[in-house]
Amino acid sequence: MSNHHSPQLLLLHLAGADWRFIQPLVDAGRMPHLERMLERGTMGNLFAMPPLTNPVSTMSLVTGQYAHRHGIAHAIKADADCKAGIRPVCSHDLKVATVWEYVANAGLKAAAVGWPASHPVAPSNDQQALVVSDVFAQSSGNSFDEWPFDPTSVSDHSLHATFAALRMHPQDVSAEMAMPFLHNVQKIDEETDPRITLLAVTLARASSFHAVGTWIAEHQDWHLLALHFDFIERLTSAFLQYRTPRMGHVSAVDFEIYKDAVDSAYCFFDLLLGRYLELVNSECHIMLASDHGYLTDNLRPHTASKGQERIARNYRELGIFTVSGPSIKQDELVFGMTQLDITPTVLALLGVSVPSSLAGRVEQSIFTTTVDVVDADELVIDRSHIALPSEALCLQQIIELTVLGYMTKPTDNAELNHEQAQINWYYIIANAHLAQRDYSGAIDVLQKLLAIAPDNFNARLQLAQTYLSLKEKQKCREQLEDLKTSGARGAMLDHLFGQLAIMEDDTDSAINYFEQASEAAQDTIAGQRLLERIGRSYLSIQQSDKAKACYQRALSIDPNSALANGGLGAVLLAKKSYAEAVEYLQRSLASLQQQPEVHMHLGYARLGLKQTMQAGDSFRKALSMAPDFQRAKDGLAK
Repeated sequence: MSNHHSPQLLLLHLAGADWRFIQPLVDAGRMPHLERMLERGTMGNLFAMPPLTNPVSTMSLVTGQYAHRHGIAHAIKADADCKAGIRPVCSHDLKVATVWEYVANAGLKAAAVGWPASHPVAPSNDQQALVVSDVFAQSSGNSFDEWPFDPTSVSDHSLHATFAALRMHPQDVSAEMAMPFLHNVQKIDEETDPRITLLAVTLARASSFHAVGTWIAEHQDWHLLALHFDFIERLTSAFLQYRTPRMGHVSAVDFEIYKDAVDSAYCFFDLLLGRYLELVNSECHIMLASDHGYLTDNLRPHTASKGQERIARNYRELGIFTVSGPSIKQDELVFGMTQLDITPTVLALLGVSVPSSLAGRVEQSIFTTTVDVVDADELVIDRSHIALPSEALCLQQIIELTVLGYMTKPTDNAELNHEQAQINWYYIIANAHLAQRDYSGAIDVLQKLLAIAPDNFNARLQLAQTYLSLKEKQKCREQLEDLKTSGARGAMLDHLFGQLAIMEDDTDSAINYFEQASEAAQDTIAGQRLLERIGRSYLSIQQSDKAKACYQRALSIDPNSALANGGLGAVLLAKKSYAEAVEYLQRSLASLQQQPEVHMHLGYARLGLKQTMQAGDSFRKALSMAPDFQRAKDGLAK
């Protein structure tokens, strides 16, 4: 429904969407609605701040806060009152306000559909915020008639009957609807192949949320309509291993049937987007975002993954961002946004005051004119009165999360489930503190974790790394030596010993440790990231040849790695190979612009080539990202 008095924004969150999947489809004319939107808006990567785990990063996107502030640290939470010792996270666990709650609090109308940790919803009497929870489309029973409507999934009681009728049951997913995702359907045994059920459940869920979203767009008065779609993430997690090029462990039959499932998910979204473009008026702003992407080609897992931590390892740090509308620059690129910036930018676009306590910032570069940002106090939302979901619903959600591969199947031991969930929770909260460089907060949480699981290798390694960041050499050494004494071995441990040796001015020992670590690093995405870190460590002690070998090996694993290309560019700059350095530094920035150090190195490489004007541009770019960057200031002065 049109609203001409205030700005309008349609926010579509496509969990798991990635430009590397989208761009070839747009170029091939298979996503015409998105192509039309891109031509009249601003686009760029959205950098996912760690930890890369859902629903953690999704809730950071709609709250503008890190996990330790917003309170959602995993899909599952330890709960001794539940029969299994665990339960899915819910609205009761969310500690801060969401973007739609800020909008409604400012007197504007907001609607939110399908977001994680939104169930149960609080009944809304003021009609400012309409919320449809993530459980709304979670089907049960063998047919639509056997699927009871959950009244705690829609905040406005007057819409219960209308929305209940808009749901789609997986049994009602037609062959025509599923056909674009599959080939050689006659070779599928629908009775025994769980992938068909997963596809039907996912498409029905997306269709239910889409039906509600379009109904709101058409029939309600709104300023913000925020929709969360998880079908791209669900289908990518399930079917990425079947995508071209065929992986060694995938059978020829499975490859032929499922190879187009992931690309079809994107084309399916384009059809949904086309309907929204029909429904909103030309004055409405439209924003698409995803909080992470996916590893592709040779970086895909070699076996089907189970468990949320393994799925998270298949995530890529770069999601998507694009926005169009009357106050947005056309055909422009935006650089350096993170998922934390979405909430403050949405608030500013709608003219709502932005709390200074948010971890993100307003992305001013997307607007045609500078937007006035008014500071505000943080909105406090009391959710303590919201009842926890029923035991039956919790069990149903746990089964679904297990089927999707987001968690391993719980054991029959409730205490063990409870303990493992607590460990996972603490580990992710610690990572959130570290992402904000809150080292003391991370140490407090890691010590709580180690009180439960004293032998947890990852936590002890993380604690040693944190002490190293604080330059507490003795505490770091105690942790590392304890790990070594306990029989722990590995490339990460050797790398930390090497970093500690640098801090203790023992370069020879550092080199020995780094050589051991690089030899042990595997040709996987984890190994590639470790090689990048080892290369950086070598550079810090002027071992440029050894650094070069590490970066080259990292690039053999992932030629598009921003960090490895940037590192190799820095090595070539040190060797005064200026033209080659420029080539690799530009490759790095093509993948990730928000790297002031790489811009600085590019400036010096261009100075070496006597490209004074371009060098000045690079130094200015570095300083726009890091205003106190002395080496960039020195370069600009030259």
